[in-house]
Amino acid sequence: MHQETNNRVEVARKMQERLRQLSGHVRNDIDSTRDEGLRAVLETSQHMLEGLEKAFARHALENPNSPEQP
Repeated sequence: MHQETNNRVEVARKMQERLRQLSGHVRNDIDSTRDEGLRAVLETSQHMLEGLEKAFARHALENPNSPEQP
């Protein structure tokens, strides 16, 4: 595997883990609040975090040989 590919996959893996952890914290906050406005914001945030996690996975897998950005 090419060095840039290794780095891209490793960066994506680390970001996915961080996003997964943050999404879990947000999910816990959703479960612990009764404020409907706050729940809506947290639910939207959780969906965005899940989307970012998927985007990192796709980028690392679909573009393994594309040049890295500075």
